[in-house]
This record gives sequence, structure tokens and C-alpha cells, in this order.
Amino acid sequence: MKKILSSSINNRTSIYIQTLNSIIYLDCYKKLSHKFMTDKKYELTNENCSVYDVMGIIGGKWKIDIIYHLGENTLRFGELKKSLLPITQQMLSKQLKELENNNIVKRKTYPEIPPKVEYSLSEIGKSLNPVIQSITKWASYYSDHLSKK
Repeated sequence: MKKILSSSINNRTSIYIQTLNSIIYLDCYKKLSHKFMTDKKYELTNENCSVYDVMGIIGGKWKIDIIYHLGENTLRFGELKKSLLPITQQMLSKQLKELENNNIVKRKTYPEIPPKVEYSLSEIGKSLNPVIQSITKWASYYSDHLSKK
């Protein structure tokens, strides 16, 4: 069950998404105009908007895919790389380090030769699973919508 509640006061929008386990709160200033949003000389980050914070953490070409594939699983680097073709080793390593620095992914190294490294979601990372499931559901809806055109 999911409820979406929205309110707008003094050009500020607050959105509450209530799921079975939690309430996600998004708080953003409304954009002034389309021209403002598309003009490259303006900085579009807003330190008062949690959506920008979240996109700074999970935004990027591969991060959502990495979180999706880890889900409830623990995977080694090579297994993760195979499931994310055509990602390069350098890009996967970079994305995993960023997710690890943000406490989304846990990295476990075993003292063996050759080294064995496993990746899994942290508790904070696991809390993203309902969000990833919602994105997947929306992507399916959007794909169906496009095919009807």
C-alpha cells in the first residue's frame, strides 16, 4: 500500500510518500520556470531539497543497477560485473567505492590469495529496496504507456 500526499505553501512543495514500512519525505522549492531549469549557467542544486541529496548518492548511470542487483544478495566483484554488462571494471570499481563511502554498500575482504571481496547492501542500502521496486514498477508502466502510442 502506498499513499502520496502533497502540499504546496509559499512556493514550496512537500511530498510525503507513505509505504507499508516507512514515510519518505521530499521537500523542495518549486522551480521558477522552464527557462530557469534549462539554462546551463544556473546551478540547479538546492541545499534545502532532499531530492538533490538523494540523487547525489544514488544518481549516476550504474548506481541504481548496482543496488538492484545486490538487493538481498551478496555478490563478488566479477559476478556483479557480469550482471552489469557492458560496464567497465574501472567504472564499477568507482561506483562501488562511492556507494561504500555513502554507507549504501558494504565491502567485505577475505584475507586470501587471490583476494576475495564480496559486496552487499548495508542496512541503509536495504532500505532503498522499496524505492528500487517502485522505480522498476514505474519503468514497466512507462514502457507499456509508450507501446500503446
